[in-house]
Formats: sequence, C-alpha cells, structure tokens
Amino acid sequence: MRQFLRTSGTKIIDSNNEIIRLKGVCFGNEVWDNDDVPEFHHSKIDFERVKNMGMNAIRFYLNYKTFESDTFPYKNKEEGWKWLDQNIEWARNNGIYLILNLHISHGGFQSLGDGDAIWNDISIQNRIISFWQKIANRYQNESQIAGYALLNEPVPINSIKEWQKLAENITIAIRKIDENHIIFLERAYYYKKNDKEDSNLNFPLINKENIVYEFHTYQPYQYTHQLIEWAGLGDGGKYPDSSLSHFINEREQYDNSNEQKYPRDKNYLRESIERYIRWGEQNNVPVYMGEFGTCISTFKDGKGGIKWVKDVLDIANDNQLSYTFHAYHEDTYALYYGIDSLPNPKFSNQKLINLFINSNK
Repeated sequence: MRQFLRTSGTKIIDSNNEIIRLKGVCFGNEVWDNDDVPEFHHSKIDFERVKNMGMNAIRFYLNYKTFESDTFPYKNKEEGWKWLDQNIEWARNNGIYLILNLHISHGGFQSLGDGDAIWNDISIQNRIISFWQKIANRYQNESQIAGYALLNEPVPINSIKEWQKLAENITIAIRKIDENHIIFLERAYYYKKNDKEDSNLNFPLINKENIVYEFHTYQPYQYTHQLIEWAGLGDGGKYPDSSLSHFINEREQYDNSNEQKYPRDKNYLRESIERYIRWGEQNNVPVYMGEFGTCISTFKDGKGGIKWVKDVLDIANDNQLSYTFHAYHEDTYALYYGIDSLPNPKFSNQKLINLFINSNK
C-alpha cells in the first residue's frame, strides 16, 4: 500500500493511521538565481545527510522559472522536470518526504512585497493554477511527496480574502486531478493595506479536507536578521537577553500598540509559536512550522544562535509540532555555507548539525 500522508484532526497520519511528525530542513535550491537547474545546491549524498540527522522531511523550494519561462508560458522546460524527478528518487531512497513549495512564483516574490501582480492579474493566477495542475498530473501517485505548499509567504494587498480565494481556486484545480496529497497553506505574511492581524492570525481557513496550515518563526526579527545586507539591520544583540523586550508579531507593517511585550527569552519564543498551535486546536486542523532559523551572525561572538535554535526545538518537541529548518545550504541561514560549490562538511555549522542529531535521538 502506498503511504500517502493525510490529515486527521490536528494530526498528520499515514495510510496505517499512524501519526507522522515531519521533522526536517529546507532545501533552498538557489531559487534566487533563476537557474534552470541549481547544480551547486545539493546532490545525492545530501539526502543521506538529512536522514543521518534523524530527519524525515525536506521543504523543497521551487522557482517557477525552472519549469517554464515568461517568454513561453505554459511550455515545459523538460530539464527542470527531470531534475525534480531525480530529487524525488533520492528522497525515496532515503525515506524522506518532500514538501513541494512554490517559493518564487509567477508574478513576483511575495515576502519582500514585490508580487502585487498575483493579486491584480488573473492571467498570473491562471499560470499558478496551471503550474500546480502540472505537478498534480505528474505526481498524483507519488507517495514520497508529502504535499504541495501553494505559495510562500503570501502578501495580499487588502485582506485575507484575496489569498483565501486564490488558495481555494488552486486547491479545487488540484483536487480535480489529485486527491492523494496534502495541501499546505501559509498564513499571510502581512497585508499591504492593513496593519492588523485578523482573528485567524492571517490563516486562509478554507472549507476543504486534507489541509495543513503553515507558519514561520523568525522572532525576534532584529535578532535573527541582524547584519544581513538585504534586511537593512545593524547589530541585533544576543539571545537570551532579558533587558530587551518584543511584541509577539513585530513586523514593522503591524500596529502593535495595544499588545503586550515579552522579554527576549524562551517564554517569548514559546508564546510566539504556541499561539499558532492553539489556533490549530481551536479549528481542529494541523499546523506546521515551515520555516524557522537565525542568521550566521548569531552563531558568532557569543550571540546565542545555538541556544535560540535549541529553545525553538524544545518548544516544537514539547508540542509534537512538525517543522523544517531554514535552511540547508546557503550563505545567510544554513547548515552548510558556500553557495558556489556543493555542500562540504569543511564549511558546515557542525554544532548546529549536532544539535539536530541529538534532538532527534
């Protein structure tokens, strides 16, 4: 029997009704470079390395340009599809579930607020739907894929209704072809014209089955993103540091004036994460921490990066929460550094790797 994963209440289960907790890492796949095939991100051995950390899942980032071009929309780039097929085989050989994540989407990258075309242009939405239909057609019987993560860190313009409608339309299109796979739906990262979270914490709650709701954790933002050029932040201090305090959702787009602040410590991280878990319990749906991580600077000069990751893992383990760490191989957040060559243990954060090994024993 094929072991497709599915949801049951707040849990993810397999075909034998055994609870499956996804624990893993994110493969960024050099999505920022717009390459047809990211040849320097990973190879066959890296799936074995993931397995040896006691992990069973990879959140697998996709750039739509690997599979089609804007010049010839809807026309397949066969090299991209063959590359994905190869990665699924490597995952199968190592007992690793893949979560296919549309990270760089048609219409522009969402997280930095550059993807308004997704919400304004129906032709862009149709291309996204077509992309997921192609995925569903090709992999509907592939049980090594845990599911489909429809859009990374969506930033709708006005309200959750924009994301909810698109998510429903994509899900309906997939389900006409593929009823086997879980759909992973992220909460809206923020709204461009609204500075408040909604009552569902920006989750696009839709009336469909076999859905996992996804959130990301990088709190406190000025700590986990410190000294990164593109983030535009200076020194963000250390962790823990009870002399500093933060709002639970401190994105600069939000008005936090009526909310409580918490000292920068494990209790702050716990509240930041467990509010999503409580939401899942209230709605009887599974939640999943699709990304969490802290940048390379926090693992230097006594800034406490290892302690931050350990505390997040403790909270995840206490709650039996599924997670994937961002990221496996890049130069800002990573287990392996050096983007111009394949992962090399000589350029790894071995203390962090050991932390995951010990956490998964």
